Amino acid sequence: MKTFKKICLNTIIVFALFSSSSQVYAYLDPGTGSMLIQMIIGGIVAGFFTLRMYWYQFKSYVKRKLGYPVEESSTDDLNAIDKTEE
Repeated sequence: MKTFKKICLNTIIVFALFSSSSQVYAYLDPGTGSMLIQMIIGGIVAGFFTLRMYWYQFKSYVKRKLGYPVEESSTDDLNAIDKTEE
């Protein structure tokens, strides 16, 4: 409960700081907008790859729990190839 009170207090403080700001006269060039768009797209793509990695782990975990045969991962195949080349 104490952490909830801290979160609420921090939220109120941050809101008060942002609502009491004065006008800022700043210039954002077009390169800034394209950089922000690239960061958003890169974050989305990285998120999809991360989800994909964990999806295969989750899927194999569920298959093991339900008793279905689990396929060997492709990383095991790559490790076997590296060992044969040595």
